[in-house]
Amino acid sequence: MEVNWKYIDVKNNSNDKLLLESRVCPICGNYQSRTILTLDNFQFFSDSDTAPKQVTIQEQICTNCNAIYLNPCYTNEGFNILFEEAGQSYGSTIQRPTEQYEWINKRVDLTNDSSILDIGCGSGHFLASIPLPLHKTGVDIDKQSIEIAKQKNSNITFICSPFETLEYNKKVDVITMFHVLEHLQKPLQTLKRLHLISDTNTKLVIEVPILENGLTNDINGFFSVQHLTHFSRNSFKNILNLSGWRVIDWHEQDDYNGCRVLAQKMEISKDVVLDFTQKSLLYTYLENWYKSINIAEQKLNTIESKKCVIWGGGMHLEFIYQISSLFRKNIQFIIVDKDTNKQNKTWRGIDILDPSIVPEFISEDVTYVASSYRNQDIIKNELLKYGVKDSKIITLYDKIKVY
Repeated sequence: MEVNWKYIDVKNNSNDKLLLESRVCPICGNYQSRTILTLDNFQFFSDSDTAPKQVTIQEQICTNCNAIYLNPCYTNEGFNILFEEAGQSYGSTIQRPTEQYEWINKRVDLTNDSSILDIGCGSGHFLASIPLPLHKTGVDIDKQSIEIAKQKNSNITFICSPFETLEYNKKVDVITMFHVLEHLQKPLQTLKRLHLISDTNTKLVIEVPILENGLTNDINGFFSVQHLTHFSRNSFKNILNLSGWRVIDWHEQDDYNGCRVLAQKMEISKDVVLDFTQKSLLYTYLENWYKSINIAEQKLNTIESKKCVIWGGGMHLEFIYQISSLFRKNIQFIIVDKDTNKQNKTWRGIDILDPSIVPEFISEDVTYVASSYRNQDIIKNELLKYGVKDSKIITLYDKIKVY
């Protein structure tokens, strides 16, 4: 197979009017905010001659309640275009069905007559894992996921619907929502809708990542471009109160940044609690993130060769482009990735190939970069197996926190 080493092509390919739309604060509805982070012309996966693939990412902090959120955020069409190729790089919703069910079962008296409604059910993996033959219903906005769920689970009811307009008139004992709320354009309206279709005995189990536990050394950082709202303890409590859910059990996970609560229906509150420590929390996070990207920059600056192979063509690669000076150097590149959804395409003009091509260009004149956080060590080990010298492999992280 012919290998074409290429320099980066940074041409603009954006259409913000199609891909983005402005919104108010998703927690309190305030119109005023301040920009805290901007990533210009952030590209979502491979190049395209027909569809715009770049947007300017702007993270905002609300001047009223200090909630942090993406604004403008993706339109429905924008989300479909930008994340179409996500494949192995997206769909990172934490799936721990056995642990999740056991946690619920210890706190809620479930019987065979109980009913459970899973919001953001995907292909139905969580519901299918529940051992009790209770009444199970899953809801998701993605038609393809719902069709897969129906084919796999004939004994479970699945509904394709936007969450904030869900029509559901059956009794529901437990509503679950694991790592979904942070992806929604209108999280408050969704929680209010769930409040409307529930009764006084309904329990809500909901989990989101929170900033207090988000001090990772990953250059992607806590402000994931897939997340539309970046919750903290305070903003999570505020959105639950404003949508009529009273917390009766609060649990922060030990091994990842998730915060899980058990809540019960109450009167909807109109009061926003302002925590004046939120900006200090934000500054602490940003300080930690800039330290992480400084370490990455220093490691990438050790590259002296004129050719570089980057293993990993997903979102992590775009962050390397955004935060480092690697692609401003006189270096030609090739990208390799195991995701067949990315192979034989280009990213910013550079070819994306199957990693099996690596043995064809092992040389002292080539440096190899592992472009991944969780899979960094796996990539390095595979390069070593191909015969690449350890001294020619750049890894960006000295320690990896596995979620």
